[in-house]
Amino acid sequence: MTTANTTWELRFKDSLTSGISGVQKIIDTTEERFNKLGNRLNKFSAIDMMAIDQSAQQVKRSFEDFNGKFISFESGLAEVSAITGVTGIGLEDLGKKARESAEIFGGQATDSLNTYKILLSRLGPDIAKSPEALEKMEHNVRLLSKTMKNDAVGSVDALTTAMLQYGVDLSDPVAAQEEMARMMNIMAAGAQDGAAEVPAISAALKVAGVQAKQSNVSFEETNAVLQSLAAGGKEGAEAGIALRNVLGKMAGEDVLPKEAAGKLKDLGVNMDIVSNTSLPLTTRLRELKKAQGDATIMAQMFGTENAAAASIMLNSVDAQDALKKKIVDTNSTQEQANINMDTAIEKKSRLNATFDNAKIAIGEYTTAMEPYVAAGANSISVM
Repeated sequence: MTTANTTWELRFKDSLTSGISGVQKIIDTTEERFNKLGNRLNKFSAIDMMAIDQSAQQVKRSFEDFNGKFISFESGLAEVSAITGVTGIGLEDLGKKARESAEIFGGQATDSLNTYKILLSRLGPDIAKSPEALEKMEHNVRLLSKTMKNDAVGSVDALTTAMLQYGVDLSDPVAAQEEMARMMNIMAAGAQDGAAEVPAISAALKVAGVQAKQSNVSFEETNAVLQSLAAGGKEGAEAGIALRNVLGKMAGEDVLPKEAAGKLKDLGVNMDIVSNTSLPLTTRLRELKKAQGDATIMAQMFGTENAAAASIMLNSVDAQDALKKKIVDTNSTQEQANINMDTAIEKKSRLNATFDNAKIAIGEYTTAMEPYVAAGANSISVM
């Protein structure tokens, strides 16, 4: 029994010794490998480590930049699709037109998509039934904005306001686009030769546009009289209110105080001419000029708050006729835009748009890779 126990103890000690030796070898090997890794890492300076990290992060940022342009563009295109119901090839075509517009006018393709959205939300989604008309409307907005220090929002506001206030028929997108272009050139030419800029004319139209349309005052006549009011110190909404009120009082004897109507007759003013909406506005105003010398009648007819504006309109009839002739049948917007776009900053903007479009094209394929690139770059930073 004693001999057997001794034998077993010897075997156990041998096995334990062998096992410990094996573990020690593993420890020694592992330690050796860690020492080698440490020696290798020690060969890199802090600057080397930082450079590796920065390079990895730069790759990550490059992917984010490329993909960010595409993601933003894709989101804008989806919003256009939601408004219009256009999908598939039609939506791709709108996206292509937006990118082309950016290369023509500068800025970004998403700017064009935002313009599409505003046009469609204000004029109705039926405009998108003619992609060509929608594209030309967007180009109109861009062109006019070049005369407004690249204020695309103000440009689209001015154009849509004019169209809506004057009740432009939107059932035919092509005809509506042509009328938009005509209105655009009238406003641009008026701003070039007159005293009020396009935003001020837009603000006035928001107030007086419907009344002017109902009074059969043409768009060019309205712009001419608003420019005359601006030259007299009244512009924007103030001019719009004045014009609306004056036109309302010119509607006929029924809207005038009896005393004022009687005095107008005594002065030889024919209210049938003044109220005749088939006649040009300046013809009607010239008839009313017969009473201009009587301040009391002017106050009774238009109210003290509008008498000054009425006087400005009556005094400027010749200027209105002259300006009306100058602002019709022009290509003023394109001419002004060409001058403003022939500058270093505008050329740079168009060049940047070309690069951005390239990023959009690349981002379409690299978006799926971004999570993996980001994870890899972050792992390198941790190491």
